[in-house]
Amino acid sequence: MRFCQGCNDTVAGTEACISKPKSMDAALDMIRWCQYTRKAVSAIQKTSKKEEESLSEKSVNSPVVLGVGSTKSSMDNRLSRIEEYIEKMMSTVTSLVQEQSAKQGTSPNSRSPNQDNRYSDYSPRRNNGRSRGRGNNSGDRRYTRHDYYNNECFNCHQQGHYIKDCPDLYVQDTERQSVHKEPTSQQVSFNENNKDDFYDSEGVVSGISTVRSLGAAKLFRVEVDIAGKKVLALVDSGSEVTIIKDTIFDTLEPKPFVIRETTMYGAGTNMTMPCRLTSPIKFKIGRYTVQSTTVCSSSFM
Repeated sequence: MRFCQGCNDTVAGTEACISKPKSMDAALDMIRWCQYTRKAVSAIQKTSKKEEESLSEKSVNSPVVLGVGSTKSSMDNRLSRIEEYIEKMMSTVTSLVQEQSAKQGTSPNSRSPNQDNRYSDYSPRRNNGRSRGRGNNSGDRRYTRHDYYNNECFNCHQQGHYIKDCPDLYVQDTERQSVHKEPTSQQVSFNENNKDDFYDSEGVVSGISTVRSLGAAKLFRVEVDIAGKKVLALVDSGSEVTIIKDTIFDTLEPKPFVIRETTMYGAGTNMTMPCRLTSPIKFKIGRYTVQSTTVCSSSFM
């Protein structure tokens, strides 16, 4: 009895005490038998748990096979609907692509990407009464985006070129009189007291004499009233500043304010001119009065 109470395995010791062994050896055999049977029973329970866990894992990973007459889940229904929508979209896109390719194939102006027919139907001819740009007399025909994609000219409405390459415009430009520009490096001087130093006028219209044309600018010889003093001067329609001589500037009353002294350079030439920049002065040409900033210079170089 004392041996069973001092056993480390309380469960086995309790079982041995209940059986009332008659000797020490019988108590020891009873304790060993109790431990053996307990281990055997616990081992059987562990193997059964492992089998249940393996079966649950297989059920999760394996696909579900539905029997005949069983209903599908909501996820399966959604997937089937999405597949149907995708098939319908693919069929619609395929039909649209086929229609577009058929239209391009039947178009008379269709061509391959490597073919350039800009001048395929070019036929030079003279312009019969047509003017440049929108003012053509080719009927009330509107230039639309369709004409642009058909490679049609905006001016003559012929296919094969654009308006920048139109032969009719080239004929018009060659028939016009070309303007010969004179060198801009020529020096022009005048004397307000001597009228014989100017070039002979080409024609007089309303008292204004045209002296010379330099490109788009023109020089006119007119009588100008500067602060009550009348002088004969050249008016340059393309100039940005007004230049008067110091001798005229010194006679003006009241004398304009001198802002600063500077040097003026001719555009495109090596001409330099020491001058003074003054406040605005009133100029009167006929019945017109102009007020502008003036540059005073003693000489032209």
